[in-house]
Amino acid sequence: FFKRYLLIILSLFIVTGILYYLYSSRVGLSNYSNTLTYFFDFGLGGIAAFQVFNNNIIARKLTNLSKWATGLFYAYLPFHFILFYFIYKQSWAEGNSIVKLVDQTLFLSYISLLIIEQVVNKNRIKFPGRNRFLMYTGKISFGLYCFHGIVSTLIGGIFSQAAYLPALIRIIILFPITYLIAAVSYTYFELPFLRLKKKFRKNIAEASS
Repeated sequence: FFKRYLLIILSLFIVTGILYYLYSSRVGLSNYSNTLTYFFDFGLGGIAAFQVFNNNIIARKLTNLSKWATGLFYAYLPFHFILFYFIYKQSWAEGNSIVKLVDQTLFLSYISLLIIEQVVNKNRIKFPGRNRFLMYTGKISFGLYCFHGIVSTLIGGIFSQAAYLPALIRIIILFPITYLIAAVSYTYFELPFLRLKKKFRKNIAEASS
């Protein structure tokens, strides 16, 4: 059922995320920590994966981009930042939930397209290449995602003035600690489950053959 109606389900995720954002903004609820807010992100990520896996129309279009079109495609990101920088400087845009929604929607949609483009485009610019540090960071990224909030909260509790430190100083303090915890989690907690997954896949493949 889920495989058959996957695109519809993912589209409903996107609609749910947008509607909840609009509702929460209207009634004054905090939406930053609510999972429903991020249904939009989940839906976009799922559709991006679906496009690549099934070589659907968006993936096919991005596969055959010319070098000129590829450069134009990359140029959107700085254009986006400059455009919304000036929009947010306008008095009517300050605190405007619609402007913020359009900003996030366009930005996240572009990032989803960029991920697809990096996978399929023959003329792509390989941003990170095969940098070992970045590749390992990708492996432990789930831990970075899970633990960064906890580390930030703990450090803030230990050092009451941490919230008032400049952002760069907070990053210098928090990132190495979070990175170490994520690496330990990946090595001693996540890897055993990943090996178990491979074992089950192997058993299923042997049973089916």
